Amino acid sequence: MTSQELHITANILYLLFANSIIEYKIKQFTTPIARLQSTVRAGLDSYKNVGHEIATLKTLLDRLSYVAGARTVYAQTLSTCMTEYSKNPTPMIESAIAALQLDAQVKLRAWADSHITETFLQLQKSSTFINDTLQHLQGVVRLHKGMSEGGMPIEISPEDEANRSLIALSIVLKNNPEVIAINEEIINTLNQTTDHAALIIQAGIDIYKDYYAALYNKLMSLDDTRYATTLFSMYGELPQEYKSLLPDADHVFEHALQTTKLYTQTEFLPS
Repeated sequence: MTSQELHITANILYLLFANSIIEYKIKQFTTPIARLQSTVRAGLDSYKNVGHEIATLKTLLDRLSYVAGARTVYAQTLSTCMTEYSKNPTPMIESAIAALQLDAQVKLRAWADSHITETFLQLQKSSTFINDTLQHLQGVVRLHKGMSEGGMPIEISPEDEANRSLIALSIVLKNNPEVIAINEEIINTLNQTTDHAALIIQAGIDIYKDYYAALYNKLMSLDDTRYATTLFSMYGELPQEYKSLLPDADHVFEHALQTTKLYTQTEFLPS
């Protein structure tokens, strides 16, 4: 490759690498947030002090919001990068990207095959647990359906007949927290399965990292460091004064967060 081709390819890989890291970081928030929400709900139902859990949940949500903002910035920047590159594609870069895709496919397939036993065990665990809880949910369906048709799960004495509607609401209030707890256990089980599946993203990150590190080291060995800079923003090619050195492979996520700070909060709000 020429220096210019190395420059463009390194930027494409940098953005692919950064987006994959950001996506994995976001998925890492899912399980702890779900567990904290479950703890807070259970604590409120049992009149426990959940101030610490609420504070921790708020901290996680604040951090997630920031990382989600980074995803907005970097997903759009990658799209802009590929749009700009497609205006003047070169056979060398096209060939390199195609080779990367084929190599990544082979490596990811090998990774999935090597973890197939763990995958099957996790799926077996989740399917068994969900199947065991179905009887509870089916019981709730019968209860709610019967009450919606005027039936009651308990015998109401003639003197309490006037309080039928109040009794119905009381039954719902007593019964639903248990059902919610069961549903949250199912969600936790599915989160564990998702966490396992998300490891394939980490495998992809490792592939991107190897290729990006090779290109980065090559660019940094050149006498002219202008070929080792960032090229794109969310909106197009960066002006020369806003270009910065590409980060090394071990600090791409930190660089992504720093770059995100350059955009205002309004950039992350839905249109």
